[in-house]
Amino acid sequence: MSGITLQGGYGVTPYDTGTSPSGGINVQQIEQIIQELLAMLQSAMPGQNNDDFSSPPVGGASGANAPSFPQAFANAPPPPPPTNTIPQSSSVNPPGGASGAVAPSGATSPSNNAGSAPQVPANYAFLSSGKEGLGISPTSANGNGSNMGDSSWYSNWGMQSTGDAKGQFIPTVFNTNDASNEGQLESAFKSSGSPLAFTFNEPDNAGQANISVGDAVKSWSNIATAANNTGTQLASPSVTNSTNPGEGLDWLKQFMNSDTTVNGQTKKVGDTVSAINLHWYGSTGNPNDPGQVGQAVNNLKSYLEQAHSEFPDKPIVLSEFGLNPNGNSAASSPEFLKQAEQMLNSLPYVEMYAPYGLGTPGGNASASSAT
Repeated sequence: MSGITLQGGYGVTPYDTGTSPSGGINVQQIEQIIQELLAMLQSAMPGQNNDDFSSPPVGGASGANAPSFPQAFANAPPPPPPTNTIPQSSSVNPPGGASGAVAPSGATSPSNNAGSAPQVPANYAFLSSGKEGLGISPTSANGNGSNMGDSSWYSNWGMQSTGDAKGQFIPTVFNTNDASNEGQLESAFKSSGSPLAFTFNEPDNAGQANISVGDAVKSWSNIATAANNTGTQLASPSVTNSTNPGEGLDWLKQFMNSDTTVNGQTKKVGDTVSAINLHWYGSTGNPNDPGQVGQAVNNLKSYLEQAHSEFPDKPIVLSEFGLNPNGNSAASSPEFLKQAEQMLNSLPYVEMYAPYGLGTPGGNASASSAT
């Protein structure tokens, strides 16, 4: 006789293989094993009663001798779902950026920025003292700038400060002659104490610096190297608002896309420029009519928006602007100056501006007198 014993020390009555006609386990022995298994299960499951194990058979063998299936197992609730082993954290975002969860502070979803242009910081601030400045010279009707009022900076179209003006002096490399000596450029940049220098005054205007793009690029290496050696930032050449081919923004785009060298290293000119310098002059039938003046201000704003779309990663310096450029244009229309200042102060990418011809020669040149 041979017998079987369940694992874990639980005994099962031995059976005799000889009682089965085929030499295997007969039905009676199977039922006996099942009953003993059920008894062990019942003892291992406190609180269950005998009725839980006395239901009719479920599927399988049929008939009076068919083993019964435990009802407790048939009615058992489904197992709980598996525990998610991926840590849940607000710093873990689904692919494509944060969605429904709190993204980490300062994080930006890549999908939100796709195809968007770089944005100029709202507080670029070359000068902490303010945006508004003046160009001073007898022809600009601002005299020596001694009555500048609350303007925070000034330029005189030259590399050395003159007059009695207060505020930060911004040097200007007027033309290619000024750019011929790198050492003199470095000295002028250092002595000015300015964080910024202006370059090439209206190179697209035959009556001003009058420089071709090619000649401007040749001279730019000296300017960019001197600026790099002194920690001075550069504004681009100050182009006019002409829309003729080869002038205005067209001239500037060609220039910015050219190559130059800085201390022997080749760079794009645009990579050496920190700000876009612009001039704008318009006209109006009646400089004192708010409606007509408002249209002129809108034209100025459209010009600035166009420039910003061309160079979206750089702030704008509007170093000259006015109506009917005759040396006294800003003072001739207080309404224009008022509306223009309001518009310019509202544009975060306009870093600095200077009305041209604000006052009368030697007279009051307060930049805010018209506000």
